Amino acid sequence: MDEHGGENKETSKPAAGDRDGLREKLGLGLRGLAPFAGGIAALYFLPETLDSPARWALAITAGTLLAWILRPVPLAATSIPVVFALGASGAASAGGAVAGFGSPATLLLVAGFMMAAAVSKTPLARRLTYVFLLRAPPKSSGVLGGLLVALAAAAVFVPSTVVRAVALLPVVVVVAEAFVRRGSPNGAKRLMIGLAFGAILGGIAILPAAIVNVLAVDLVVEAGGERITYFRWLALAWPVEALAFLALWAGLVLLFPTRDEEPLDRNTVADQLQELGPTQAAEWRLAGILTLTAVLWTLEPFTGWHPSVPAFLAVALLAVSPLRVISWTEALDISWSSVFMFGASLSLALALRDTGAAAWVGEQLFGAGVSEVARLAAVAGVLSVAGIMLVFQLAFAGSTPAAATLLPILLAASGALQLPEEVIGMTVALAGLATFILPSQAMSNLVTYETGLYDARDLLRIGALLTLVFLAILAAVTVLWWNPLGFL
Repeated sequence: MDEHGGENKETSKPAAGDRDGLREKLGLGLRGLAPFAGGIAALYFLPETLDSPARWALAITAGTLLAWILRPVPLAATSIPVVFALGASGAASAGGAVAGFGSPATLLLVAGFMMAAAVSKTPLARRLTYVFLLRAPPKSSGVLGGLLVALAAAAVFVPSTVVRAVALLPVVVVVAEAFVRRGSPNGAKRLMIGLAFGAILGGIAILPAAIVNVLAVDLVVEAGGERITYFRWLALAWPVEALAFLALWAGLVLLFPTRDEEPLDRNTVADQLQELGPTQAAEWRLAGILTLTAVLWTLEPFTGWHPSVPAFLAVALLAVSPLRVISWTEALDISWSSVFMFGASLSLALALRDTGAAAWVGEQLFGAGVSEVARLAAVAGVLSVAGIMLVFQLAFAGSTPAAATLLPILLAASGALQLPEEVIGMTVALAGLATFILPSQAMSNLVTYETGLYDARDLLRIGALLTLVFLAILAAVTVLWWNPLGFL
């Protein structure tokens, strides 16, 4: 009521903030209902000729994909209803609904995070990066080259793209800000985007250096294909990595020009290295354990060990042996959300394969169209698979969940695509590492983007170019390398 006893119309109306909050809650509610509606709609429209488990697997997949796109809840939270729905609907047995959590690829993810915890607790990665940068030419193009070499070297020992980025982030930020102070913001952009993309590209040639690689190999084996071992993967993928790194360096130098750039004062880097103090005993132990792990990975053809086995040995040495670098409590301080997300995605992928749902989708998608193109030449098939993966991963929660969902479908369609399962698996993994467009596509993109030293338009400029170049690299490697080696 107003002071004259009448109703105050202004105060009776909802405040603007209240209306905005109401709209936000309504939007969140609709986004929350959409995955359920999508799943029910898929169940209704799928043909009755499909077995019930396959129909349910596809319906759960449709709802999960909508949840990943709309994100009404944190991404990792979608793993809980996925596991429940798989088991309750009969799309998977009770054991099958949680099978993804016990897979070797998931165990490697857990062990990799634990190894990363040890890397982050010591200054070893930063120390080695400063040493690389001290030997690089002082212009930003030279520093960028040194950084990319450091990232490629780190991939041999550290099985996590995001950890490689986070471990080197403090070093690169110091150097990038030094270029900003010298009037070269583009020099800083070169380094930050180089860190984001280089951390990912370092995982191309080293099998355990990216979880999507190991996932692809495991799914290929389960689909009846041959296992690609450490050295076989290296032999097939090193040209892709070398050319991708070269394209990244050239693209950043071309698109972010620096005129009359003042060279970096090496004393800046030397001072940062000096601040770390002398090399600690824990760093030497960490270096030795990581080297041992890398050597055991290379011996896979002789030991028969999955990459997760040496990784768990590394965790034991790092956390519970007399050589320990971190405590067991510190080793458990990892991204369990990522583990839940990965495990549920893999359980869903296995359900799609085991129920025949993946084969049915493959028949619908590749009975013609793409398969007709693929029959023209192997390179057309490789580019078709890579293009599908590049588009598919744009909408979802990173390359690994996207690959887990897409690979069973593509592997089931290997006959229509006229490609061996090994080629499909490797192509999907490599395309999954081409996360160049959005900050949210990869954690390495996100952590560097949040420094504020570049913006989304910068990422899009270089990302669009690199995506096209990456496809050209795959085409060239298919014709000039994979074909002569008998991989196709």
